[in-house]
Amino acid sequence: MKEHDYLESHRRRRSLRRRLRWYAWVFGIGIFVLVGAVTFVRAPWFKVQSIEVTGLANDDATDALVREVTAQVEAGITLPFLSTDHFFAWPRALAFSTNEIQRIDIQKKFFERTIVIEAYPRIPFGIWCFSGGEGECVWVDEEEGVVMQEAAKPEGTLVTTIYDTRLEPPQPGEPVISSEYLARIKKIVTEIKASGISFSHFRIDEETYELEMSTVGGTPVRFSIRGNAIREAVAALKALSEKESLNAFASVDLTVENKVYAVRK
Repeated sequence: MKEHDYLESHRRRRSLRRRLRWYAWVFGIGIFVLVGAVTFVRAPWFKVQSIEVTGLANDDATDALVREVTAQVEAGITLPFLSTDHFFAWPRALAFSTNEIQRIDIQKKFFERTIVIEAYPRIPFGIWCFSGGEGECVWVDEEEGVVMQEAAKPEGTLVTTIYDTRLEPPQPGEPVISSEYLARIKKIVTEIKASGISFSHFRIDEETYELEMSTVGGTPVRFSIRGNAIREAVAALKALSEKESLNAFASVDLTVENKVYAVRK
């Protein structure tokens, strides 16, 4: 009985030693692979030597963009052995936008060891003035209606100007109006310009969802920004102006589809 117990104990110890040796081999190989992988990844040929920016002409704006994008990339790094000077840390796509930049694309040029940030600046749609035109004015981009920066009070009709009854503008980077209504406002402005009808400015009433155009002669013309028959409304206004000067009317109402309500002075 004792001999049997001794043999059984011996077999268990031998089995344990084999398992420990196997675990040691696996652990050693794992450490070797990990060290090799880290060494390979941190090799000089993966190190970023330069970051270039396209799409911006201003050096200060370029430097600011590099700092902001680099900080965002750094915040997204999860591996301790990576940093922003390494190719593997940079994604191919990055959600990034500011009040001046709509989006960016990132290109990684391995052989040049260069990161290229391609910036797409916002394109101004016009100037949005608050307090009915008496308050602060801001530039608004044409895609999302985002406040870009402060603007001087406009003079003349070269720049599209919209007066808003709200007292203050949203913060830079925030939209002045929903993209749905902005798209309709842009269409109204585009159709009016294409028609050749002279105007001085537009005024928006967000309570009634109406856009009022003021002609050069001072006649107010109202459009709905909830409807879709914008081209038809502008065509009706054009037809009316060809029959008689719009200055002969105290107001023109085009807020009802397929209807023109014109009040003479």
